[in-house]
Amino acid sequence: MKRAWRLIKIVFAFTIIVFAFLLGFVPGIPGWPLALFGLSMLAAEFVWARRLMKRVKRGANRLKDAALWPRKKRDQPRNGPKA
Repeated sequence: MKRAWRLIKIVFAFTIIVFAFLLGFVPGIPGWPLALFGLSMLAAEFVWARRLMKRVKRGANRLKDAALWPRKKRDQPRNGPKA
């Protein structure tokens, strides 16, 4: 019974990922949240999916830091002469 449940979860996760890929061709509907959901389901079962999920998280953090970089630079105090 445990094996059957695991197989059902794996098939469902891959189905979600394929569906998310197909949503990528529909204008205006992003499929990446579904793909991340499917990948997180697979990460609970497989080491390779866990590693891929960590890589995706690192990339998302780098993207966030790059997007916030001008704000961080602007908010830093300047060390120039004070008036």
